[in-house]
Amino acid sequence: MTSAAHTLGRRMRAGYLVVLLTVAGCLAAAGWQVRELLGMDAYHAGMVNGAGRQRFLAARVVQRALLKSLAPQQFSRLQVEVALAEWADQQDSVENHLRPICSASDPLCSGFALLKIQQRKIAELVRLLAASSGNQAVERGGLLEAALDAYLVAADRWVADFSQRLAEVTVAQQRRVFWWSLLLIGTTAVIVVAVLEPIIRRLQREWTTVDAAAQERQRLAAVAETIHNSVAITDVNGRIEWVNAGYVRITGYRAEQAIGRTDAAVVAGLSKDVEGGRGFHTELIRYRADGHMYWGSIDCRPMTDEAGRAAAYIIIESDVTEERTAADALRAAKEAAEAANRTKGAFLANMSHEIRTPLNGMIGMTGLLLDTKLDSEQREYADIARSSGEALLAIVNDILDLSKIEAGHVDLECIDFDLRCVIDEAVDAVALKAAEKGVELLVDVDLTCPLSFRGDPARLRQILLNLLSNAVKFSEVGDVTVAVAPAPAPDGRLGLDFTVQDCGIGIASDQIHKLFTPFTQADVSTTRRHGGTGLGLSICRRLIEAMGGTIGVSSTPGQGSTFRFQVILEPSAGHGLGTSLSFASPVHALIVDDHPVNLRILAAQLTNWGVTVTTAGGAAEGLQRWTDLAAAGCVPAVAILDHQLPDHDGFWLGREIRRRDSGHNCRLVLLSSLTNRLASVGDDPFDRAIAKPIKRDALLRVLAELLGGAPPQTLSTDDSSKDFAGRHILLVDDNTVNQKLGVRQLNLLGVTVAQAWNGAEAMEKLRLQAFDAVLMDCQMPEMDGYEATRLLRCKDSGVLNPEVPVIAMTANALAGDREQCLAAGMNDYITKPIDRRRLREVLLGAFARVPSTAPAATSESNQEIFDILGLREIVGNDPAFIDELLATFLESAGGLMNQIEQCADQDPALLKRLAHQLRGASANILARRLAATATSVELGDASHKAERLAQLRQDWSESQRQIAELLKKAG
Repeated sequence: MTSAAHTLGRRMRAGYLVVLLTVAGCLAAAGWQVRELLGMDAYHAGMVNGAGRQRFLAARVVQRALLKSLAPQQFSRLQVEVALAEWADQQDSVENHLRPICSASDPLCSGFALLKIQQRKIAELVRLLAASSGNQAVERGGLLEAALDAYLVAADRWVADFSQRLAEVTVAQQRRVFWWSLLLIGTTAVIVVAVLEPIIRRLQREWTTVDAAAQERQRLAAVAETIHNSVAITDVNGRIEWVNAGYVRITGYRAEQAIGRTDAAVVAGLSKDVEGGRGFHTELIRYRADGHMYWGSIDCRPMTDEAGRAAAYIIIESDVTEERTAADALRAAKEAAEAANRTKGAFLANMSHEIRTPLNGMIGMTGLLLDTKLDSEQREYADIARSSGEALLAIVNDILDLSKIEAGHVDLECIDFDLRCVIDEAVDAVALKAAEKGVELLVDVDLTCPLSFRGDPARLRQILLNLLSNAVKFSEVGDVTVAVAPAPAPDGRLGLDFTVQDCGIGIASDQIHKLFTPFTQADVSTTRRHGGTGLGLSICRRLIEAMGGTIGVSSTPGQGSTFRFQVILEPSAGHGLGTSLSFASPVHALIVDDHPVNLRILAAQLTNWGVTVTTAGGAAEGLQRWTDLAAAGCVPAVAILDHQLPDHDGFWLGREIRRRDSGHNCRLVLLSSLTNRLASVGDDPFDRAIAKPIKRDALLRVLAELLGGAPPQTLSTDDSSKDFAGRHILLVDDNTVNQKLGVRQLNLLGVTVAQAWNGAEAMEKLRLQAFDAVLMDCQMPEMDGYEATRLLRCKDSGVLNPEVPVIAMTANALAGDREQCLAAGMNDYITKPIDRRRLREVLLGAFARVPSTAPAATSESNQEIFDILGLREIVGNDPAFIDELLATFLESAGGLMNQIEQCADQDPALLKRLAHQLRGASANILARRLAATATSVELGDASHKAERLAQLRQDWSESQRQIAELLKKAG
């Protein structure tokens, strides 16, 4: 029985008791009123009887008095007194009955008082009559008779009034009994309504709930009977009270066998997991009634009462033997797949090494071969061999890139870079192919777009190069445009919107969705004209997504395609809109180009630099514009002429301008889509030539040289050997081709090279000699590069410099290879085949962190410390400006050196900022050694600070001396 039922029973019993007590009380009150009524009736009857006896007693008293007087021998005086006494007693009795129902002023009581007076008078006459005789007795008898008649008349009248009064009292008493009965009935009804009705209604609700619960149980039981799982209901001790057909089917126990049975596994789960009614879920091995084993998934949930206590448990069990078997099989398959993946990774690593090693030799050696004197046929063959090797390397790189991306190991760098350099490098890579096909390349960078960012320039360059390569490959005529504009980005970051548009064959709408799928191309026919693996766009999409952006394409077959993508980058510490030109006087320029987009880009750039621009779309129109400007007295200071114009070429227009008197002093610049400037014997009118697509910095530099504008302040990227003068590097590789190629490339950089053929030999050399850096192959016999690096980093390794920079040089390019190198203690990582520019960047980074182990080289010429020739080329060979610039540098750099000396041991952060300023100032005037040493002070740690500062003082003194000598000679 539920607690609600118990409560209802208690309430009903209490209600019954209240009703019974109330009814009993009301009945007792009614009985008491009836008893009072009956008593009153008896009382009234007595009063009436007493009143009636007054008359009788009065008559008897008079009778006895007469008899006494008439026959004294028969009646004595005593008998008369007895009769009088009895009459007086009766009179008092009536008076006593009157007191409760009337007062002295009541006519009934006053009438009775008169009767009492008459009674006393009659009693006196009776006594006199009894004592007299003869005539006296007769006389007195007459008086007595008259008094008795008057008394009887008054008594009859009083008895009538008394009876009337008793009738009224009886009626009033009956009314009280009636109202008490009504009150009893009303009270009983109120009690029934107030007490029993809520109980009855609660009982009705309880029965309704019970009926609903019974119906719900019936429905649940019907549902439970139809489901495949086993369902059982147990009490709080785990004893089964009900099971469904699924229980019988799964466990093999009949329902009558299961009822009352206790399941040990369920009891154990209840004792551990349902404390407080939480329930539990478990999977365990179970046994059927016939002893067969199966895997059971048990889900136990408590059924709680109103107080939240567990009143029963519902146990749902399913046979998961097949699922467990499938899961075990899946787990085994997963382990097998992981093992296969590891095997694939190892295979790719080995194949990468095996493919890249000969590619390194082939590409490197053909590169060196192309640097020698070759005839045209030999150069053609060498170019074909190098381009074929680079094409194969690109395919290998794409496959390895896809492998890393699919494995989720895309590691994006976050370094400062110049957007112009990234775009220029990507465009340069396809410029030759575009020129050969007659396709014009256009670069349109929004003038409001920042140029300095933090991100992964190599990956961004890879994306641009892939899209540009496709655009050039699928375009036979027209142009390919790269447009860059700012894009919105969240949280203080910077967004870039890139558009690559071509005039190629286009893509059908039903093929666009396939473009970004690996190994898929829009044209899959065997006769397709254009090759490719179909990996490039898939890799681009995933790299762009890794940079927080998206890529999309729109295309019309036969009209070309437009690829547009956005990336999110971090702002660089010094991000801005780039450098500009300033001229001593206003400059007017004439631009002649038949391509409206290129004309717009050039005009916008020159206008942004403060140049007044006049444009023309052809040679004849350009000549007319020149004539008009000359006539107006606004002769252009510079004319930028495209080589290929629709009516005449640029040389014709240049010569026509030179023939005019107004054109003698004009600076002419030729724009050509060819890689080399076209020569014209004897009458070449042009001062400079710029190859298309026009690079902003190249145009900036040409204008600065021709017009004497202030040049941009950029850090030199000169690839000459003086950056590495005095550096000594150990090259460790077991491959002969790699050794020869590495030695040649390092020698071209001006580095002294020592060789070792494995890690053990490298350790011996490092114990005998200190090196500025180690180029370490990773896979070698006897001792590989990883082990050798870990060993030399130990303090007890015996090497002279355990902190020497170690650069991994390996053919492996899979995900995790760079991390493995860094974990072994290496400082940087470069993949084969070795690119000389990348090698130079890595070495510069290594030398910026660690000072040279070789003694400082004393220059035999000013050019090793200070590149005066390079500075003259940048500033347009303006001696006065150079003298002013160098004097300003000596003053500002001297102040910086004084501040560096003061804060060297006190404020490391200020020291780095001052070194950074000195580095920038030195680089601007091409004082490269001083700039490099300032870089090492800025970027180096505290372990070699004293040596770096000493080197900085020495380089400053030498730079100061040489600049002073130059100024002295100029003076």
